Amino acid sequence: MSQHIVVIGGVALGPKAACRFKRLEPESKVTMIDQSSMISYGGCGIPYYVSGDVSDASELCTTSFHMLRDPKFFNEVKGVDAHILTKATRIDRENKCVEVENVQTGEKECIGYDKLVIATGASPRKLGLPGEDLKGVNYVANPGDATRIRESISKGEVGNAVIIGAGFIGSIILDAIGSQPLTLTVVEADTHMTPRMMNRAGGDMMKAWCAEKGVRVVTETRVERIDTGGERTFTPEQIAELARFDASEPRDEALYEYHRVNGRQTLREIATKLYGDLRLSYILVAANPKVASDTDELLQDQEIRIPKTLAHIVQEGDTLEKIAEERLKDPDRVPDIVKANAEALGDPPTLKPGMKLEIPLLEDAR
Repeated sequence: MSQHIVVIGGVALGPKAACRFKRLEPESKVTMIDQSSMISYGGCGIPYYVSGDVSDASELCTTSFHMLRDPKFFNEVKGVDAHILTKATRIDRENKCVEVENVQTGEKECIGYDKLVIATGASPRKLGLPGEDLKGVNYVANPGDATRIRESISKGEVGNAVIIGAGFIGSIILDAIGSQPLTLTVVEADTHMTPRMMNRAGGDMMKAWCAEKGVRVVTETRVERIDTGGERTFTPEQIAELARFDASEPRDEALYEYHRVNGRQTLREIATKLYGDLRLSYILVAANPKVASDTDELLQDQEIRIPKTLAHIVQEGDTLEKIAEERLKDPDRVPDIVKANAEALGDPPTLKPGMKLEIPLLEDAR
């Protein structure tokens, strides 16, 4: 006896359940509804769409034979009646009916069923923080979220990004956003990164790798609130703390230049001006723990240290081009590295694992 099966949700479980039932009972009718315009997409590919490795969101919905898994595909290939942009608003269990609404037109109807499958998946857990619904705060759960993040970055609207959570998903998003031209900070409440997957040693290795990539990771820290930035008001105590240079460390003009802030400046702006890339602002953050605020805002007449060089220990598989790209964000800086390390590298320049290189950051250090 044929049945009518209705499936609410069209991403992962929904399409699998719908197609499986249709194979088991070809004579039965299967209807699948989803409120989004995209169905049957690979959620694991979302970070690669953010990073640009996947150029178009529709690629997340294609089969291995490059067929787009859209309503037409499910209807003609799978025999499933798929409805997109259709939101289930109420389930009438007594009359076995799902009330739905077209999210574009507002048109409503009731779809009867013999059996109902609810495959709506999960939603990101909100933290209950003040400011978590402000503009610029994003969750990453679907291609729509990823598209908003991509567009914000491509329009130059994002200079500093913060990821809350360094678990498995947070670390994947970290890798995707970390490849973009911005300053990235990751905040994790636990003692180390990916605490449910790795021990402290493994997490610390990940943190060291992030530091090499220019990503700042703050562990054992909880986020208390989110604000939009902009004009800030400092208390006298904050001004004293921000302006105080670390007197325990004497001035070392061989390693640092010293810059006095003039006007409203950020470490990102100073890194762009002096190092040629805003992604290198993490170096200034590390060099000025007593000066830089979490938001990289600086006070008039603050004095900050500008490292002239960066140390790099050569690893197996390193090349001069790779080192220049990873440490200076510019593969054309290879001649600068060779010149600064001519004696150690020899002629022709030869890298050896364990070799220590001085990476020139400033013009004077080249």
